[in-house]
Amino acid sequence: MREEIHKVLQRNKVSGDPGIYDGQYYIKNPLSKRGHLVLICSTGYGWEHVSVSAWKNEQRENRCPTWNEMCYVKDLFWGEDEMVIQIHPVKDEYVTYADYVLHLWRSTKDEFPKPNTILIGPTEDELEEWRENINRMLRVNL
Repeated sequence: MREEIHKVLQRNKVSGDPGIYDGQYYIKNPLSKRGHLVLICSTGYGWEHVSVSAWKNEQRENRCPTWNEMCYVKDLFWGEDEMVIQIHPVKDEYVTYADYVLHLWRSTKDEFPKPNTILIGPTEDELEEWRENINRMLRVNL
């Protein structure tokens, strides 16, 4: 986890030992006028983990954190060059302690395999060719 955020997080820590990331944080949500994010952080078993929930007026909101809120938390704890994942486990391994909470995970042991970027979407350089191929496929299949 990124060392430069240590002081910011420590000012907003509401539980856990000082000097380590593990614990609970109540931070201002920069994407909401009155909202906060509650973050619960832990490390162990080869993983860094942050759970994220959205709060307003000291109550959990009845919604999951947005993509942009999750990106903010990711950038708060990890660098641009670090891949962080959300996991959808097999049904038999579901664990839910609270509704509307999402989780970020980063392996500290192994590099997590990732799909080729073309499977996610085209880069700026590939965009025009990608559009042409999609249009060609649509014409053939119509």
